Amino acid sequence: FMELVRLFGRTPCPDSWEHAVQNLGCLGVDVNTLEAALQQKCIAWQADGFLAQHGLHESFMHYAILLYAYTVQNPEVFRPVNCSFSTDERQQIESPEVEAGM
Repeated sequence: FMELVRLFGRTPCPDSWEHAVQNLGCLGVDVNTLEAALQQKCIAWQADGFLAQHGLHESFMHYAILLYAYTVQNPEVFRPVNCSFSTDERQQIESPEVEAGM
């Protein structure tokens, strides 16, 4: 677990949600489908002022969309990311799969 914490500390924050999800394909996530779903959600939230309704500034959209990404069922995101972090499934901490989940 502490190796994941240290890796998280060394991992730079992506500059956009698009960059954050681009490597999830190595975990079996259909990135094109995910990006389309996230783009649709982003447009919908902007159109109805979703963030402002919940007291959040529009600049929080990047983080809100990333948090939402983990709840998407088609394609499933949470399970493959979770498996890449699992000590039972993970072969090594410094792997493309673990880094994609960061």
